[in-house]
Amino acid sequence: MGAWVLAGFPEEKPMVEAAGKLRGEGYTLELFTPFPSPDGYEVLPGPSMVPLFTLCGGVAGVCIGFFFQWWANAFNFPIIVGGRPFFSIPTYVPICFECMVLLASFSGLYCFFIACRLPKLDHPLAGSELFARHTIDRFVLAVRWERETPSDPLEQRLHALGAAELDPVRDS
Repeated sequence: MGAWVLAGFPEEKPMVEAAGKLRGEGYTLELFTPFPSPDGYEVLPGPSMVPLFTLCGGVAGVCIGFFFQWWANAFNFPIIVGGRPFFSIPTYVPICFECMVLLASFSGLYCFFIACRLPKLDHPLAGSELFARHTIDRFVLAVRWERETPSDPLEQRLHALGAAELDPVRDS
């Protein structure tokens, strides 16, 4: 069981600087902004695994589609139609493409859900007024605290880094 400390910043730059310093100290944090923040992306952890899993799903889809057609046409039910060979790659392309799209989209979607820890229907931050204002006029930095209650030194450090408001939130 842990807690979050929400720090509200009136501007983007102090929030990004504070996030960079706290990330360097080993804290787990998330950024919430009223608009996309390119500087904030640099502070967050490295690249996502979603594109890699999507690629793996696409390659698996091509291989499965190709193998299934080859097995069905060459071994399971071999019929010579129009003098074509049992192993005809050009006829396999449309089905392989469809299998690639299907498995790539499903694997990308499932990886996205796992990476975002979804579905989580109730997040402890949703009840905070400061968190509700991040879509309007606040830049909110959420710092994960792994103990029972947030520490005063962390709150003092956030104030020193430029946080205008603080709101400690406990996990339920």
